[in-house]
Amino acid sequence: MADNTRCLRCRFQMSLDRHCKYDDGVEVRVYLCKICTYIHVETAKLDDAHNWHGVHYVI
Repeated sequence: MADNTRCLRCRFQMSLDRHCKYDDGVEVRVYLCKICTYIHVETAKLDDAHNWHGVHYVI
């Protein structure tokens, strides 16, 4: 996910709130929309085919 991510709810530009990298190659990025309080969490890991897999949550 790029750092210029737009909110899926209101289309306002979200800011990267947290970014963690773990030893097993997993990255977690938390984006926050300050307009509608939408939180987008992406967990990603690079697989053998060099594809990122993400999971998204709304809180």
